[in-house]
Amino acid sequence: MNYTIACEILGVSENDTLKDITKKYRKLARKYHPDINKDKDATEKTQQINDAYDYIKKISIQKIIQLNYHMKNLYQYVKKILKLYFI
Repeated sequence: MNYTIACEILGVSENDTLKDITKKYRKLARKYHPDINKDKDATEKTQQINDAYDYIKKISIQKIIQLNYHMKNLYQYVKKILKLYFI
């Protein structure tokens, strides 16, 4: 699965926030839950929705971790530069 396919399954845009994606996921999960939806494909659809949401959530967490790593490196770099020129 890739990010685009996961977004298509949930019916969200690739640019939507995780908060918006979570709202859409909960709406779809409730709609297709086998206890509520008596369709024979409800269980399979629920599994697809869950897998897509888990994938998007995992990717989002990885992006946050990478951003924090880069911000930490940037902070260390700026600190070093300031030390060289102003101390």
